[in-house]
Amino acid sequence: MRCIITTVLAAVLLIGVPGVVSAQAQACLVAIKAPTGEEPVGAQGDVTVTAQIPRNAWVWLLARRDDQPKNFLWPQQGIAAADLVQQSGGPPKFEASVHYGEPSDTNKNFRVIAIVVDADQSQKLEKWREEAPTKGYRPWIGLPRSVEGCTPAQVVVKKVEP
Repeated sequence: MRCIITTVLAAVLLIGVPGVVSAQAQACLVAIKAPTGEEPVGAQGDVTVTAQIPRNAWVWLLARRDDQPKNFLWPQQGIAAADLVQQSGGPPKFEASVHYGEPSDTNKNFRVIAIVVDADQSQKLEKWREEAPTKGYRPWIGLPRSVEGCTPAQVVVKKVEP
């Protein structure tokens, strides 16, 4: 009986019956481990992300001042699934430095988003990051399309005086 139930459950997960989480969705987890919510940060700081993502995906960190328009995101850094650092006894991890605006942004909240994207979206983010300084950081970039089943993670931190 246990074998039949296990087989039926596996089939339901793989074929994606409505209302049931798919096997792909279960395999994709992303979390921001540091900094924690409303933690004070300086002008720049490391962000630690853990991620179990499809092997053909990338994790990107984006940041924006929380009182700015939602399409005013600054791509910070991305990494391919194959390049994530394996941890013993834990999910793969990624650490990157995030820039929290200009000196005039002191005492403002910043939203940091970790999002899982495909190769096309990763290339667009990298291109924007490379070209933005020469284009006055315009046009603004919104939240890219996430890989299906991969929910972005986010945290809000407060920039304080250095």
